[in-house]
Amino acid sequence: MIGRIPRQVLVRLSWTTVSFGITQFLRLVNNVVLARLLSPPLFGLMLIVNSIRTGIELLTDIGIAQNIISNRQGHTPEFYDTAWTIKVLRGIVLGAICFATANLFASFFEKPELATILPVIALILVFQGFQSTSAALLTKQKLVVRITIFDVGVASVSLIVHVALALVTPTIWALVLGSVITSAAAFVATYLIIPGARHRFIIDRTSAREILVFGKWIFLSSVIYFLGMNFDRLYFAKHITLTMLGIYSIARSLADMLSNLTIRTTYLVLFPAVAAMDVEAPEVRARLLRGRRTMLLGIAAALGCFVAISDQVVILLYDRRYEEAAIMLPLL
Repeated sequence: MIGRIPRQVLVRLSWTTVSFGITQFLRLVNNVVLARLLSPPLFGLMLIVNSIRTGIELLTDIGIAQNIISNRQGHTPEFYDTAWTIKVLRGIVLGAICFATANLFASFFEKPELATILPVIALILVFQGFQSTSAALLTKQKLVVRITIFDVGVASVSLIVHVALALVTPTIWALVLGSVITSAAAFVATYLIIPGARHRFIIDRTSAREILVFGKWIFLSSVIYFLGMNFDRLYFAKHITLTMLGIYSIARSLADMLSNLTIRTTYLVLFPAVAAMDVEAPEVRARLLRGRRTMLLGIAAALGCFVAISDQVVILLYDRRYEEAAIMLPLL
């Protein structure tokens, strides 16, 4: 035990950090290359698109994956097939909502392009709905290595597809179609990371009731998370130019790296460990507090180093069109 953090947790934490580093490196390369091939207004428009899609998704989130990980029956076919069925139905409904409200969002944001883009983006919500629950089952079993392979594979596909499309058509469709194709690849991959993974349409009443009862708390937290993480994007989308919004999106994507690492570590390491504890709440809290100081010190050190060099990172990697992001990034 190092710093009172259990060795098994440290191993999973190491795998999570390494996989996150690789995937973020691939995404950074993708971001830098696309920034040189495409103009800033395209990133601004895509930021609006992603905010709308994320909002539609999170404002109806009932935590299917979290249900599988936390529930003691989450590994049984009745439970995860019920969860998958609910997820599929939700994905179809969300895709239809995204398609139907395209003109409304285009009018609200005064961006007529959204009327054409959002119906295509609706496919991502459908693909996500049909994804297997394999990733959640692997997380429940604490098999971080397989999840690492999955994440790195999807990030690699995203890099190749986006860059290829940007070379062929340096327009907003390089970003839109790249996102759709990546989502389709992730959909297929979820059925490959556990050999022979299959699902059936079924609604087990007991499982469905437990999913919805647990999901109401996930729904509440998702609403708060969406508003906290996207209010700036939605506000700026109405009040600044697409060029400046695109520059801001570059700074935000870089600033989000550390917060994404924290979220990923919590989801893949801390949450499964807590869900597996067969003890009362006071004992859970006591165990978590043992390694909390060590983890917070590590996060603080990483954050300090990142802030210190962040402006130079932008200047080094991006061309002059994005130089204002160097001012934004340390503040973000």
